[in-house]
Amino acid sequence: MNRSIPIDILRLAAVLLVMLRHLHLCSEQQSASGHAFASMLQCGGWIGVDLFFVLSGFLISSLLFSEHKKYGQISFKRFFIRRGFKIYPSFWLLIFVVVVVSYFQGQPVRWKLVAGELLFIQSYYDGIFAHSWSLAVEEHFYVFLPLLLIVCERYCRHRERIFSLVPWVYLALVVTCLVVRLVTVTFAEFNMTTVMFQSHVRMDSLFFGVVLSYYYHEYPAAFMEFARRHARRLILAGGVLLAPAFWLPQEDSFYIQTLGLAVFSWGSGSLLVGMMGLGLGASWWNRGLAFIGARSYSIYLWHMIAGHGLNRIILKWLGLTDNYPAYLVVYFCAAIGGGIFMAALVEWPMLYLRDRFFPSRSLPTLAGNRPADAPKSSN
Repeated sequence: MNRSIPIDILRLAAVLLVMLRHLHLCSEQQSASGHAFASMLQCGGWIGVDLFFVLSGFLISSLLFSEHKKYGQISFKRFFIRRGFKIYPSFWLLIFVVVVVSYFQGQPVRWKLVAGELLFIQSYYDGIFAHSWSLAVEEHFYVFLPLLLIVCERYCRHRERIFSLVPWVYLALVVTCLVVRLVTVTFAEFNMTTVMFQSHVRMDSLFFGVVLSYYYHEYPAAFMEFARRHARRLILAGGVLLAPAFWLPQEDSFYIQTLGLAVFSWGSGSLLVGMMGLGLGASWWNRGLAFIGARSYSIYLWHMIAGHGLNRIILKWLGLTDNYPAYLVVYFCAAIGGGIFMAALVEWPMLYLRDRFFPSRSLPTLAGNRPADAPKSSN
């Protein structure tokens, strides 16, 4: 698949939602209405991660399905190497910067937390960052999905539909995850890690993207006809399904902690299919949004450091430390600008090296040896 403007715009929406989650709120004394509005946005911003999960499941499995269709097999070694070039260098640099800054500020470095981040177990144990748990969930998905596809290759009876087990696995997975969440919420004291973060209770979100990808690749004409015919209805439905997150706090809502997590993945998938069918043109505005969305990984990694760290420095320099509108402008500009800068500094060069030495088996070679994750490819 070539790079998709609608999907990159959805990536931008996802990372903006996450940034809203990590907003600092203005006080009610400054503005009661502003505080209430920002609180609502902060309450629901976490669903940006669910949108990322569905997008990742769709795009990663699309690469594997395309490779299998082209070669009749999947090189999982190449898959893991290419994922490593995408994920690790930027994340390792973030950890390194935080450790170095902590050392020079005289703060103790908690090496157990560093080890947890490096081993991608922060979805089960405390990590350095508030948002890196989702990277662990995706890392575990990168192991689970290839194993499942290997089973499909070896044991599927219908060779013309070799991955026909995928929808059935999803049904089993979504029921299992729901049961586990129900048991956890019912019999254990609420804990964000056990209910919201752990990989085994969130894998259904990623796998819903895999199901959509399966139907997209197995029945492309019917899939896109459905997407085009119902695009606006799907986008509206997706918004409706996601909306409860903005007024139901995670900590207090039985619905969100159980069925809601599955519903939010369906809402995210509805947005994805609807955007694919919408047929957005390559206008300068859409290309600009897609340009930022294509760098969502680096923005996601660095938004808290850039958004809040630079914010304090810039607002203090401008003498606007108590000006909330100025805080919002600087927060979003610093987070997005910092992420774009780090993508240019680390992410794209590593992807260039990746595609030079380990070219994709599912994407066509791009002009000028541009990396397959650069703005003219998919993921």
